[in-house]
Amino acid sequence: MNTLNASTNFTGFQLHLGRSPRVIPPLVPATLPAELQDAVIVAADIINKLQNNVSEACDNLLYAKIQQSHHSCVTSSPDTKYKLNDMVMLLTTNRRREYKKKGEKRTTKFFPHWDGPFHVTDVHPEASTYTLDIPTNAYPVYHASELKLHLANNPLLFPNRQLPQPGLMVTKNGLKKFAVDEIIDSRCRGRDWQFLVRWLWAST
Repeated sequence: MNTLNASTNFTGFQLHLGRSPRVIPPLVPATLPAELQDAVIVAADIINKLQNNVSEACDNLLYAKIQQSHHSCVTSSPDTKYKLNDMVMLLTTNRRREYKKKGEKRTTKFFPHWDGPFHVTDVHPEASTYTLDIPTNAYPVYHASELKLHLANNPLLFPNRQLPQPGLMVTKNGLKKFAVDEIIDSRCRGRDWQFLVRWLWAST
């Protein structure tokens, strides 16, 4: 706001639209009597002053944008660059509805903060965005500020950090156990997910 103090006597119309109101067609005739020639000079001076004031206001607004951009970037660190096939974790701040079941009363702070890892399938350096292999119908493009590099655990150095693998699936009658070889496809139905899998083997 302080950058606009140098420009005074501006109307809201001028600052909002960057120009003065005009009447079309003009109300002034093409030729004027001699006694009105001085009024023409005065009117031309006023019009020039209005144009100069509008130009000055535009310059001040541009200067204010540059100043705001400069101060907002002073404390910002450069975006992390990722490559194709990198494994990244995705921030869940904007995706918490996917982790909450209907009618479930869970506090937001207990939701997972990161999800993944996901593969980077495409990079867009001009916009600092990346496409991830997320099995969802939404547009899977995210800004670099929502990602972080996934660091796989070394079970030899940190055995206690190795997450347990899920056990075999058991049918309702408890007679057969199946092992999944590969998840071929997935789709979202409401708040749940459905998976198309290829079974590895089955035993009784």
